[in-house]
Amino acid sequence: LGSYDQAKESLKAFGIIKSDGVPLHLTASLISGYLYCLASLPLDITKTRMQNQQSTNVKYTSVPQTLLYIARNEGFFSLWKGFTPYFCRSGGHTVTMFLCVEQYRNLVKYIYES
Repeated sequence: LGSYDQAKESLKAFGIIKSDGVPLHLTASLISGYLYCLASLPLDITKTRMQNQQSTNVKYTSVPQTLLYIARNEGFFSLWKGFTPYFCRSGGHTVTMFLCVEQYRNLVKYIYES
């Protein structure tokens, strides 16, 4: 939520998008969705690895150990493998959510200011 509001304010402050409307909301929500995916994908990969391991062959014992293991043995950027489909799923949800929130805010303002 903070990244969305910050992106919206920064886009206006730098004059990239001047008017408060759907283009501003769409761009800010895309930025927010990107940041969300960038931060959460390594943890999602870690969770999936820990869940999929066999109980007889435990390779991953904790979240920090799993993150370090993946980064050391497969490379740091392997923590973001599958970013594009993840962004389409999670980022798409974030964009849709923020666009709906803004339209809902406009509707509430319209109703209560009339």
